[in-house]
Amino acid sequence: MVILRRRIVKSFTLLFLVFLLSCGSNGLTTREKKAELYYSHGTSKLLDKEYTLALDNLLQANDLKPGDSKINNNLGMTYYFKKQYAQAEHHLQQAIDIDPKNSDARNNLASLYYHLKKFKQAEKVYLGILRNLIYKHQYRIHYNLALLKLKFKDRGAAHKHLLQAVKIKNDYCPGHILLGQLEKNSKNFEKALKHFEDALKGTCYNIPQSHYLKALTLIELEEYEKANDTLEQLKIKFYTSPYSKLAGDRMLEIAHKSRPDKKSWANLLPSQKKLLRELERESEFEKAYKASKF
Repeated sequence: MVILRRRIVKSFTLLFLVFLLSCGSNGLTTREKKAELYYSHGTSKLLDKEYTLALDNLLQANDLKPGDSKINNNLGMTYYFKKQYAQAEHHLQQAIDIDPKNSDARNNLASLYYHLKKFKQAEKVYLGILRNLIYKHQYRIHYNLALLKLKFKDRGAAHKHLLQAVKIKNDYCPGHILLGQLEKNSKNFEKALKHFEDALKGTCYNIPQSHYLKALTLIELEEYEKANDTLEQLKIKFYTSPYSKLAGDRMLEIAHKSRPDKKSWANLLPSQKKLLRELERESEFEKAYKASKF
């Protein structure tokens, strides 16, 4: 869903938005109630990634209640996940034609264009959504526009969109992560660190990538003990994640970079001495270090 010497534009994938809507059933006819049941069941299956069952139910909902924007939106997304992109585009456009104010459908259509590498079309749709000032997911639109600007190699515009995204929603994890990446690649390590720390607040704390990026930035700032502490927490909390192995590799790198001579040994903190002793006891220390390339 990335670090060091890789182009940022390849490091992040588009935040593809699947907006699934519900509706009430008061005052509906029998036919409309059946459509509602099929729609609700199809939406549930779509969320569960059971796309064939989702398609079956949503098609029946569409037969019972043709011309419904919400049903067409979810049909479009079901076809997208089944890789039937022409059908996906058709139903998403239908959803917009039926209800021009359906910004969720517009967002999904723009994301489909992005996936199909129709970047100019995607940008046009995203910019149109920004004109809907009451749309509650504007921060995500700015994030996706930032990804497009990176495709166009316009880092300045991407940076502005990301700043706007986190201004609208300060705890928006992807926005802070990508801002941190931009700052880190520009060697603005203090600013990068601030964004990676912001990307660890609240529920964002459960994203291992943010911990890892924070540690890498601390290494660039030569704050090795803080970096080691961050990596150690990452290894413990996310021990099943691929980042756990990478954290171990980086801890070896820290020990190698900060290995002291006899004169400076006395100035080390107890935790640094302990770490170095433990690593030196590992018979595969040098082999592991040389193999750790990321």
